[in-house]
Amino acid sequence: MELQDIINKIDIWQEWHDNYCYFVPKFIESAKTYESWQDWDKDLFYEFFERGGDQCVSSLRLGYFTNEEKDRIKKDWSKLAPMLKEIAESQDQPLWNVYDQIKSFIRQHTNQDRKTATNRLIASLQPNLLCTIVQEGYLMETFTLMEEVGLANVPKYDSTSWFKNSFLLLEYFKSNIKHDSAFDLCTYAWQVKEYLKNQSVGYHQSMENIKKYISLLEANKNLVLTGAPGTGKTYLAKKIARTMRAKIEFVQFHPSYSYTDFVEGLRPVTNEDGQIGFKRNDGVFKIFCKEAICNEKGIKETKDEPKKLHDYYDILARRIKHGDVSELSLRNGKKINLQISPYGNIQGCPKHSKGKPYSISYNRISKLAEKCPNSPLLKYIKLKGGTGSACTAVLGLLYTMRDEEKQKEEEFKATQESLCFEKAYSEILSLPDSRSYVFIIDEINRGELSKIFGELFYAIDPGYRGKKGKVKTQYQNLIDKKDEFADGFYVPENVYILATMNDIDRSVESMDFAMRRRFVWKEIKPEDRLDMLSEKLSPNICGKAIRVMTALNKAITNSRGLGKAYQIGPAYFLKLSEDNYNGDFSTLWDLHIEVLLYDYLRGYSNADAKVEEFKHIYFESLNEIKDTIDE
Repeated sequence: MELQDIINKIDIWQEWHDNYCYFVPKFIESAKTYESWQDWDKDLFYEFFERGGDQCVSSLRLGYFTNEEKDRIKKDWSKLAPMLKEIAESQDQPLWNVYDQIKSFIRQHTNQDRKTATNRLIASLQPNLLCTIVQEGYLMETFTLMEEVGLANVPKYDSTSWFKNSFLLLEYFKSNIKHDSAFDLCTYAWQVKEYLKNQSVGYHQSMENIKKYISLLEANKNLVLTGAPGTGKTYLAKKIARTMRAKIEFVQFHPSYSYTDFVEGLRPVTNEDGQIGFKRNDGVFKIFCKEAICNEKGIKETKDEPKKLHDYYDILARRIKHGDVSELSLRNGKKINLQISPYGNIQGCPKHSKGKPYSISYNRISKLAEKCPNSPLLKYIKLKGGTGSACTAVLGLLYTMRDEEKQKEEEFKATQESLCFEKAYSEILSLPDSRSYVFIIDEINRGELSKIFGELFYAIDPGYRGKKGKVKTQYQNLIDKKDEFADGFYVPENVYILATMNDIDRSVESMDFAMRRRFVWKEIKPEDRLDMLSEKLSPNICGKAIRVMTALNKAITNSRGLGKAYQIGPAYFLKLSEDNYNGDFSTLWDLHIEVLLYDYLRGYSNADAKVEEFKHIYFESLNEIKDTIDE
């Protein structure tokens, strides 16, 4: 996702923009004159300093002084005016020292630390350098939201200075948004924050559905997502696995897919003399299960790379999710609660206050780790407050986990001579966390399942996972005695099979009942995946697409010979994006929808009439939307 893509979906807050463009240049010119506040235009000074209770042009409903505080500042305006003049005259270079001087002056005249009011005062005079989000919490939230939705090259949030963060955010907007002047951008900081926050709410709702699918998969081990074409089953399967933070393997079944590809088989090899022979090789599923066993035991094969920092971050995230770790002490003695965000990042939250959670993402941790690659260096880091201190504490915890594991490995090596492998790893090297492994089979019914799975028909049964479900494979006598499956193959407990399938596909094998009962089935309806449209389409096109899709699917469901299995999923309507047909519903009908409907109705004597009927419904629902908008 690019920042410009978000801007293209946003209608500018025109009234606020116009007021900002009118008043702010006047603020700057008045401040340059070094006048006493009494010499300012009365209405202009009211907008600049005294307005409260409703919208002001330099921000939104934020940053006000009490009447008493205003009076004290105005009495001493002669000291404030030169500082305001200095920053008003500097429209190309931030003046960090002057900002601090103004802050100190304001603190001397207020009962509380009026950070937001001070920020608004300064930002009103430097529209080319500082953005319009003047509240520190909202500004941090904006950085967090941009980072978590995956915007490219988001600057690192500096917990020590609102001014630096405000400057960085506006510079980021300048670099990534088409504009003629900074005034073109004045509303966008707020609007992007609100847009991403709303998206986050929608994402959270989507995540609630994802969690339900995960519960089904974890309880039953094997899950098939079935439904009409275009409902995004494959995308959903990958999303489920990613949300589980699982290791993923993806295969797509087809009529030529075989037992050799999936489990094991003989493959031709050429020896040193150039003669061709055959060698037994593991299939993709068997290799996947071996990796899962290694992880379940908390060990790695000798050829594997050692764990990296992100591996320990994942382990910590799982421990937090499971409730094994709930709080963390900072260097200043304060404690924070730890939780997991809807996006899968670790979050910190002040333990004894009403402060909002803040992200301690791996991206932030990794940047800190580059400067402090070893635990002893962390104590020299001077970061105060918020995310900086929390990141330092979390990184220290990850280093501790890494060091403890290294110590365990050394102890393990020392005991190898006197203890058998199984006893050593169980007593010394055991790790409480085992990663989930999700094997995704796309279009599972396009393959000949009985031949592909073979004797695994028994081993994949949820009731026979683990060693109790061992089976002898077809080439068992050729397996090396040192192999994990030397005495029989089994599917580890941490392996899950997640499959997709279209019941209406006429070119595929049917799944026998014995195989069916080893899976739990979940129908994915078009209306379940409307988030696909809201994520990719502009609000206007998205609303039209939902209306058209709903009307068309209702007609298909009520048509004799078709039914709900033949509904059209939202994936077809993604082609209405700006990168493709840009809202051209006619092109979508001509090139995709009509062709699909004719395929559905192949062999029907009244196919032409039915397609014409669907076409009428398609465009009528579109016209209804247009009429509503025109009104």
